[in-house]
Amino acid sequence: MFWLWGTSEFYRAIEDLQRVEVPGSGTVTLDRGRYTIYHEYEDAGRCTPVGDGASSCSPCRIETVTVRPSASETQPDVVLLDDESGQSYSTDDLAEPRDGVACSTFSMDVPGEYTLSARGDAGTAAVGRDLADGRGRWDLRAHAGLIPAVGWGLAVLGRQIIQRRRRHRGADAEAVP
Repeated sequence: MFWLWGTSEFYRAIEDLQRVEVPGSGTVTLDRGRYTIYHEYEDAGRCTPVGDGASSCSPCRIETVTVRPSASETQPDVVLLDDESGQSYSTDDLAEPRDGVACSTFSMDVPGEYTLSARGDAGTAAVGRDLADGRGRWDLRAHAGLIPAVGWGLAVLGRQIIQRRRRHRGADAEAVP
């Protein structure tokens, strides 16, 4: 059940990414936090084994990308860092399948509307909160709701075990002459 919830949250996070066609530009609304720009194109992020446990993955094919404030002439462009995490996703089982590979990361300190411009191979630039913690793994903070759910589940399980033991002891006591 928790796996199903976690998977649906992951898919929802991918669907919630803001998208701009590549090549092209568009407006995105950003809050404070850490973001990743993904390049979505057919088979992006797909990895194939190349031997000895290694794999070769499709790269980001965006040549240049900028994120600049939409309404401010004085505020500088956002500083983008190359993403070296190898993050990728594939959602074949959704109504609209998506494949994406991480290209750049950045931290946002000033919330607002920004213009994302991208040049490169055709596809989509998708921007949103990190889907992982920068090392290709899920960020536990993004799924903090799972912690109380697991705790609640363990509490219910513990209660059931205690009740069964009490019932079992009561049945044993009645059976002894």
